[in-house]
Amino acid sequence: MKITIYTLLFFYLTGCSSIDELVNGPNDDSANREVIGCYPNTSPGSGSTEITAADWDDNLNYSLFKNYLRKSPLHNLVELALPSQSTQKVSASPLLPELQISFVIDTTGSMGDELSYLTSELQSIIETIKKMNQSRKTQFSIILYRDLNDEYQTKRLNFTDSTESLKNFINQQQASGGGDYEEAVQVAFYEALQQSWSPYPGTHKVLFHLADAPPHDLDIPTVISQIQQFRQNDITIYPIAASGVSEKAETLMRYSAQQTGGRYIFLTDDSGIGTPHKVPSIPCYIVRTFKTVLTRIVEGHLAGMYLPPRGEETVRIEGSLSDGKCFLGDDQIIGRLW
Repeated sequence: MKITIYTLLFFYLTGCSSIDELVNGPNDDSANREVIGCYPNTSPGSGSTEITAADWDDNLNYSLFKNYLRKSPLHNLVELALPSQSTQKVSASPLLPELQISFVIDTTGSMGDELSYLTSELQSIIETIKKMNQSRKTQFSIILYRDLNDEYQTKRLNFTDSTESLKNFINQQQASGGGDYEEAVQVAFYEALQQSWSPYPGTHKVLFHLADAPPHDLDIPTVISQIQQFRQNDITIYPIAASGVSEKAETLMRYSAQQTGGRYIFLTDDSGIGTPHKVPSIPCYIVRTFKTVLTRIVEGHLAGMYLPPRGEETVRIEGSLSDGKCFLGDDQIIGRLW
């Protein structure tokens, strides 16, 4: 094939990852299977102010998760606490529809490249969730944390249904401190556990943990123990990995989701915001806007099931995917999104 300027232009507009794919089409005999790197050019793109993300369920892919843990830098610590089966939760009683959501956010200096965008979107996410649940008692709390020798270790806004209080608290924050890589995660988790969580059975209790760094090595056993406390108190953790996440941080974040029945959420490079984002060791995923991922996860949590992405929400598909299943080649299923 002779490559001209027109070919390159078309190559760019289609988003295909190779000339061969552009000419021959997807290497796939399934009519409805999406293929790595070839998708409509509809992503927010560089310069967008809308953060992008994807999510993954390690309970749904438990064998893959066990293999991942065996190779992780924390395998000696984390494997000891693995459950023998999936911890996915059943839906709560519709007679007790209360919803409590806590945002635990790392505000050290390394988060500065994304924090202003994230806090702006957080306000929109909170407003959207409240509108979706007008007939439900819905409360939010926010815990900000840094490191042990910073200006503060934690700041907390207790559970409230006041959008104005949440907005004012968020707008006052900025990233700073955290001279080394590790942060005081265990202090933030302690604060989170001490909050006024509802004692009523069936209450939906959700914690979004947004961070880019693990705890200090000496504090990792404490964090693992705290994750078990969240699980015992029916608090589901949905960790959100920001740019700069290391293998150690990813392991603990995925472990926290797996143990409490949540999903691992990770920001992606599609928006062009922040430094490069680590791609987790998973076979496929669907990129959407950060706001869409979080609001749909809350919807699914309340419904007691995962809600697959709607077609118009999709920014990009990574991996060979059909009907929620990840494929290797034409017919080997190697993972599941739902």
